[in-house]
Amino acid sequence: MVKIVDYREIIESQLNSPNSENQLLGLFVGENNRSYYLRVFDEIEQFGGYSFNLWAALLTSFWLLYRKMYLYFVGYVLVNYVIGFIYKSFVGLIFPGTCSGAYCGYSMSGFFYTVIASLVCGMFANALYLRRAKAVIADSVDKENPYAYIKSKGGTSYRGILWIFVFSVVIGFFVAVI
Repeated sequence: MVKIVDYREIIESQLNSPNSENQLLGLFVGENNRSYYLRVFDEIEQFGGYSFNLWAALLTSFWLLYRKMYLYFVGYVLVNYVIGFIYKSFVGLIFPGTCSGAYCGYSMSGFFYTVIASLVCGMFANALYLRRAKAVIADSVDKENPYAYIKSKGGTSYRGILWIFVFSVVIGFFVAVI
């Protein structure tokens, strides 16, 4: 006789148990740096703050794609384009003739913006990752196999990084040809 497992009851009972929640978070994070993220998540939960993630600060776009946080990546890119557009417009208004065509000279203020944006992303990355993990775990209750769902939505992936690399090469090719 085949035993039918009701994953929904198991997941719901585990959400109410701190140790089981760590197991579900560990399942979401995957094998890469599981102990680091569980420790950081625990600190964020206990102290109600943020923690700094060096790799997210240094390689924000790649970190977001590697950790399968695609919507955050799209938001990050859009915010950067909007700020870049505003910056270019502002510099063009204040200092006419300093921006020509699509190129606007990279100045110290642009450098400081980049540093500040990287620091902010590094500061909030782990908290956003925890938020995403909890959302996926909560969504998994309605799925037929919640464990498979959590594992598929979490973990790491080089696919996004490869995609952005290919996209950059293609765009670079078209910019060079045009």
